[in-house]
Amino acid sequence: MSGMKAGKLRSTRTPAPTAARWCLGKGNSRRCRTIPANWPNNYKPWQGRARVRRAGRFTSTASRAETFLPNRPSAKFGSTPIRFSAEYDRTGFGRIEIFTKPGTDALHGQAFFRFNDQYLNSRSPLYTQSLSRPPYKNQFEGFNLSGPVKKDKASFTLDFERRDITENAFILATNLNSNLVPQTMNQGLLTPQTRTSITPRLDYAINAKKALAIRYQYVQMDTNNDGAGSFNLASTAYHQRTTESSLQATETAVLSPRLIKGIPVSIYAHDERRLRRRRSPLVSVEDAITSGGATVGNSNNHTNKLELSNVTTYTRGTQMFKWGARLRQSFNDDFSMNNSNGTFTFLRGQGEALDASGQPIAGTSVALTALQVYQRTLLLQQEGFSAAVFPTRMATATRRNVRRW
Repeated sequence: MSGMKAGKLRSTRTPAPTAARWCLGKGNSRRCRTIPANWPNNYKPWQGRARVRRAGRFTSTASRAETFLPNRPSAKFGSTPIRFSAEYDRTGFGRIEIFTKPGTDALHGQAFFRFNDQYLNSRSPLYTQSLSRPPYKNQFEGFNLSGPVKKDKASFTLDFERRDITENAFILATNLNSNLVPQTMNQGLLTPQTRTSITPRLDYAINAKKALAIRYQYVQMDTNNDGAGSFNLASTAYHQRTTESSLQATETAVLSPRLIKGIPVSIYAHDERRLRRRRSPLVSVEDAITSGGATVGNSNNHTNKLELSNVTTYTRGTQMFKWGARLRQSFNDDFSMNNSNGTFTFLRGQGEALDASGQPIAGTSVALTALQVYQRTLLLQQEGFSAAVFPTRMATATRRNVRRW
């Protein structure tokens, strides 16, 4: 059970526009916003932090998608600063909940477009490969459409959003050339990311006190060249794709002016896949470079959930009390090949000093960086020595979890 501040029930007619002041939190964390008269058409308090509920008790997060409220009469509204409410299985922020009634008399829609690229930004001081800026793009577009199916009986809403972001992973590493001479690598690797979401919803008024809402949401996220940057070369990158789909049907009943019950039935599907670019072993040289293939391997995780909830809300004065229960059945299929290609790790240590011709001087011991250990390993390999003699001729290079599939 959780406590909430609640507003009074609104009539079926939209009241005359008036300004209002909303506050979230307590003490030093208390935040207030003045809602203008034309709320909620063009203003969202706590944008990016507030969670807004529409008809049928559906929750959407501003950080995931731009969600605008339709201009409809509201059955109930309230706010809560509770982040760890038992009603939600994920930590949230302060929530604003608004329950709208099905049915509308007009078609409403809006669209947005945002764009930004490298020519509208300053150059990174870490990127010294060329004087020009590396490619960069940040593009958002989407629209929202709502309208009547049957006046005062049923209505629909359709939300669409796509994000296309191309950023850069800066690689600042020290590698060895073909002559085993250290050389500095400075590269800006493109890391494209896309996110597409589409959310249709249908609201239907069963009678004066009961409403049914059906909502479907599909989200797909793609990330390329993930894992690269800093000491990690482009070969260690991998591609990740995540898809989420959910179907939810909710019956909301107004039992009395103070008591509202919601019964949502939900089906969720989550799929996450990772694909590496190379299958060769990973070579990690401390404070210098990481090359080879990605250790994540070709992996996937698929989860299906079936959920039934019952949430009852009671309002008394300026207080709101909620209680309910949730029954969930989950199915998970996980396949992982992490580190199946093996990992070679080179650390700093001690080794014999070398003379001008590159031969070890017996009885000497000097400190070696991890790059020098790696350099001597490659040199011994070129001279035809086996791995068995490496520890006696140089500082130790460790091999961890090396397996072949």
